[in-house]
Amino acid sequence: MREICSNKKYLEFDERKGYPKGKDIFYECEICGDIIPSMPEDSIQCSCKQVYIDVDYGRVAVKMPHKMKIFQCISKGK
Repeated sequence: MREICSNKKYLEFDERKGYPKGKDIFYECEICGDIIPSMPEDSIQCSCKQVYIDVDYGRVAVKMPHKMKIFQCISKGK
């Protein structure tokens, strides 16, 4: 689950306003280094359980938002 994109554009976010999501947007845990998609097919969490996405309820839970980065994977043609 670590390296899935070679061309990353890191996004600014305010957790009080929600987390950005999209097919090309990923959440990167700075504690364990795992990268998870913002729109997974099934509920998922990083290895250290810092970032959790509950697909059934449509919510994201992050224990320490300042220990997470969000990036967009940019295709080389853009």
